Amino acid sequence: VWYAYGGDYGDSPNDGNFNCNGMIGPNRKPHPIMVEFKKCVQPVDFSSTNPQSGIVFVHNRRYFTTLADLEGMWQLKVGGFVVSKGSFVLPQTLPQCSAAIALSDVTNEIAKLPMGTFCSNEVHLDLVAIKKDAGAWHDKGHEVSREQISLSLPVKAVLLPIFNDAMVSSWLKTFSASKLGQNEIVVKTEKLEASFNTMAGGLAQLKASEDGQTYLHRGPRPNLFRAGTDNDGVKLWTGQLETKPLGLWLLSGLDHTHLVGASVKEERADLFGANNCLVVTTTADIIGSPGGKEYPGVAIADSLKKRTDLPCQIEVGKWTQRVAPLPDGSIYFENQIDVDSSLKDLPRVGIEFEVPKTLDTSYFFADGPVENYRDRCYSAYAGAYKEKITERLDEYV
Repeated sequence: VWYAYGGDYGDSPNDGNFNCNGMIGPNRKPHPIMVEFKKCVQPVDFSSTNPQSGIVFVHNRRYFTTLADLEGMWQLKVGGFVVSKGSFVLPQTLPQCSAAIALSDVTNEIAKLPMGTFCSNEVHLDLVAIKKDAGAWHDKGHEVSREQISLSLPVKAVLLPIFNDAMVSSWLKTFSASKLGQNEIVVKTEKLEASFNTMAGGLAQLKASEDGQTYLHRGPRPNLFRAGTDNDGVKLWTGQLETKPLGLWLLSGLDHTHLVGASVKEERADLFGANNCLVVTTTADIIGSPGGKEYPGVAIADSLKKRTDLPCQIEVGKWTQRVAPLPDGSIYFENQIDVDSSLKDLPRVGIEFEVPKTLDTSYFFADGPVENYRDRCYSAYAGAYKEKITERLDEYV
């Protein structure tokens, strides 16, 4: 199977593959933006000025019919996990009108939550409108609208763990660190073994102490690139190296960076109530290599390969990583990227790491479950999610 676009029909001039990725791909698979569109046009809106009271406003966005074909569902979430759920009757609201309803079941469940829940957790109320019966284009229970309302109290700072003296003392009995020459440090706790070296630019491997199972093949490293969109640069056009963002990124070698001059050293710091913790600090230069990667058939990248005046390496920033094992078995990571001031435009500032292929399932608390960004998160809801890594691989031309 192959997908045709501008130029594949003998048409000239053409825009190549420009803007051929819509809300639905040529294989008829919806892209994540389709979920965002569904949210924008949903027929029912839910809102509340005092959600803990159980009073919810229902707005019918339809123009011609009531909500008689729909019923309501609710979920109460603490820390992303559903602790209680139920159903409710939607009011027979006229088109383009609103009505208030009292969800007494929600109020009762909120009252059962332990004292301090709202101060130490993210608490949410999810409200959903679903189809009562099956129809020509939908199954029974098909979701048509969803809203998430936060019940959490506003906090001024991120909640951090605090370790007591007893936990720290017990942990120190199983803790050890050894320095293998100038370039490698190995840290062992009761459950984990972490290896750091200059070749890896920091954390090289993380594995279980008991059975040796590997959790990380390579630790977090800086990532300053992402796949270019058509607005970043049309892949099949030439002459965009100096004028389009994608061309400027390729000229800076942001698509092919590596760390040089790395150093790994042992330090001590007080972390979350645990005194004198071992912290392994790695510093390195982030170097970009223009033309270091091959992109067969991509004209804008081919233009780069033809340049003879490109430097082999460009310093694009500084990398600092601080890693510390903690008494509860977790690991504290702090990654700092200082980007060179000459880079006025960046596709991304982030990190990447490698895990074994056998680790194919992810568990996370975040806005989801669909792919979302700062400017496309209307349809993303806070929750605890579990999914296969391959479930969220979206295909683009």
